[in-house]
Amino acid sequence: MNVFTFDPADHRDQFLSQGWIVIKNGASPEFVEHVREFVEREIGSDSFDDFAIAGKKGQAKYEFPAGARFPDELFDSISGTCDLDRETIALSERHINAYDSNANPNPAPHKDRDASKISCGVCIDPADSELVIYPGASRELNPFTSAATYYASLPADQKPEVALTADQEVVIKDEPGDVMMFYGSAIWHMRRNSARSVNLYMKFNDFDYDPLGEDPNTIDRQSRTQQLLSSNGGSLPADAIAKVSRQLESLTTQRSRNEIDVRQAKLWGQDPVLLDADELKLLQQLNGGTSVGSLDQGLVRRLAERGLVDLLS
Repeated sequence: MNVFTFDPADHRDQFLSQGWIVIKNGASPEFVEHVREFVEREIGSDSFDDFAIAGKKGQAKYEFPAGARFPDELFDSISGTCDLDRETIALSERHINAYDSNANPNPAPHKDRDASKISCGVCIDPADSELVIYPGASRELNPFTSAATYYASLPADQKPEVALTADQEVVIKDEPGDVMMFYGSAIWHMRRNSARSVNLYMKFNDFDYDPLGEDPNTIDRQSRTQQLLSSNGGSLPADAIAKVSRQLESLTTQRSRNEIDVRQAKLWGQDPVLLDADELKLLQQLNGGTSVGSLDQGLVRRLAERGLVDLLS
């Protein structure tokens, strides 16, 4: 089963010139039907409750059909259309959004979390809704791990309901099978009259960041790391590559009132952990990946055992 029906090369120039695109019937009918069946089967289940946003929408992590070329087809299509680095692309979210019957018909626009460089929506059931984006407004990136945190950080005169104007709106009346792509963490957007609408949203970046752990390659990396930690009699292979964990959310250094420096690393969904100075320095060096043979093995092992470093081979 193919997810998409389009050739990325046909849409690349348009996307890059405006930062968003709508591809009519860009998802295959078979795929749209599979998503519909998934929603009918799962809505109201614990998985929807886990992701639900009260008074707005139910959400669930979408499971792709066994016959789909997942995630490679997604990566090829998104990187080809949106000019992402295919080598470091990550799927940071794959959620069904099923909006409540009493959802706010005109919510404040938002920007997606920092991991959502590209937001890709597939319309399953639009009901009476429409996607509204503001591509001509400020494209400051959301640097936070949630839309709500970014919204709360803005001064009153920069809140979207104040700063955005009707003439900046691009209104997209999507239909089942339509595919929308835009810079999700940079472009203000919202779904107007969203009640009872259903969409699949997939989020991507090319800086190797998957905070929720929903990319199957993230799971494979974590599994391989555990294998390397427990093999070779305790010695790590010199040719293994050490990278910061795909779920590493932030590294921070702060000075307390009594002038003590506090260094911390935070994995998504976990409390921050303290770091020694040499641990912080190593983590700051690893974004592109470094061979274990050129590093302090004991230090790499210590960070990998805490989930802060992934080992690739």
